[in-house]
Amino acid sequence: MHGRQHGFTVLELLVAMVVASIIFGIGVPSFAGMLAKQRVEGAASELQAQLQQLRSQAIKKNSPIFLSFSVDGGNWSYGANDAGACDPAVKGSCKVNGVEEVFAGDAWKGVSVSLSAGIADNSLGFEPRRGMAIAPD
Repeated sequence: MHGRQHGFTVLELLVAMVVASIIFGIGVPSFAGMLAKQRVEGAASELQAQLQQLRSQAIKKNSPIFLSFSVDGGNWSYGANDAGACDPAVKGSCKVNGVEEVFAGDAWKGVSVSLSAGIADNSLGFEPRRGMAIAPD
């Protein structure tokens, strides 16, 4: 009499591999879509937090603060300045209280930004009284 053998047959192993590859093939595209969505949401959340902070600074300082965007192909950045519009692509151009305030989109690979036609000179500002958005002079 033969003793009981342990293990898988070749057929059982092939069936398991086919099932695993089907599950993997379905899961990877949806996972990639989820990652892209998370990147966009993260970038939007960071921008929203920066806008809130700049608005609060304008009210606290009792002087306007401006936010300027630089979009060059897939590279984008934005910077804050308390003296008017600035160019975030130029080092030292965007400063609040003498401290450079530039935020790059490098952390958000695959997220692109396009600006609305209503934003003059790729900038907007916050007035100091109520923190309302204003156009730069």
